[in-house]
Amino acid sequence: EWEQHRIQLGIPDPSSDFFGCNLYPHDIMMDKLNGIDMTKGCYVGQEVVSRMEHKGNVKRRIFLVVEGETLEPGEITNSGRSVGTMGQPINQVALAILRIDRIGEVGENNKIQTDQGILRIRTPDYA
Repeated sequence: EWEQHRIQLGIPDPSSDFFGCNLYPHDIMMDKLNGIDMTKGCYVGQEVVSRMEHKGNVKRRIFLVVEGETLEPGEITNSGRSVGTMGQPINQVALAILRIDRIGEVGENNKIQTDQGILRIRTPDYA
């Protein structure tokens, strides 16, 4: 129940949802969840995080996949090109990190076309 609730809220757990992925804090919405303090002193990775924050060049973000022909964890592709990674679905809802510049046009009803089929996505309420 806890995992299902967490996923429906759009709160990622990098250790279980995206284990083994190279992630930046902005990729998993830590900037929106108050997980990054831009006024704090030095910390590991500060330069990259600060650059992403101030230049606005975030390329990947968390989305909820709320409907799909197949909801399988792993890489999501479109025309053979990687567009993101889907986490483990629970009750036909999953979190996915998607490349904003590669998902193409988000069609009617927030649907995107992938090699795995059509996925209906939405941004988390806190975003």
